[in-house]
Amino acid sequence: MSIPVIRNIRIKKFIFSVIFVTSLGFIVYSLHGFWVQYAATHRTPIVVQPDNIITYSTDTPDETLPLCEESNFSASQPRYIDLPTIGASGCIQKIGIDQHNNMAVPNNIHLAGWYINSAKPGQGNLSIIDGHSGGRYLDGIFKHLADLKIRDQFTVEFGNKSIKTFQVVSVTNYSVDEAAKKMLEQDADIQSQLNLITCGSSYNNNLHKYEDRILVVARNVEST
Repeated sequence: MSIPVIRNIRIKKFIFSVIFVTSLGFIVYSLHGFWVQYAATHRTPIVVQPDNIITYSTDTPDETLPLCEESNFSASQPRYIDLPTIGASGCIQKIGIDQHNNMAVPNNIHLAGWYINSAKPGQGNLSIIDGHSGGRYLDGIFKHLADLKIRDQFTVEFGNKSIKTFQVVSVTNYSVDEAAKKMLEQDADIQSQLNLITCGSSYNNNLHKYEDRILVVARNVEST
């Protein structure tokens, strides 16, 4: 066998080895990524604790669907929010002030958070509910909050199964600093106002955070 032929065979073997090792590495990497995602979204489901107040905000909230029906909410406590026009719904947990002296966010991306230093939804004055737009792998409860339209209606259910209906008044994109002020403001023409807030679409990769917020202002229009 001539030297050029031997050389060509060695080159082909080398190329095959490189392709095989690269493909194997890609498969292993993909399987690892799949497992990490599966583990993050299929943990033991948390049971919403109605009396717990979230005072710590995390950058890696739980992404497993929580258990709501097993929770025993008090009669007057908001327990569930349903926004049918954007296909979003989920249980509500209590939130307070977090470690950064800001309004805390829910510890699960599928939960909304009622700010306990605001009024209860639909009971006069200003109420605030926040929620995640998404986690590392899955969409959050307020992922499509910006898609709400003026006059869209949604509901908040309480522990005694009573329901209050709200109608969207405005949907606005603000900077983080603007939103921190605007979400605490009540419209003088709205007696019972509910503000919904979440992160916007502008994500800063260097700072690892969203640079804007979506704020929805709504008014209570009906109770049952």
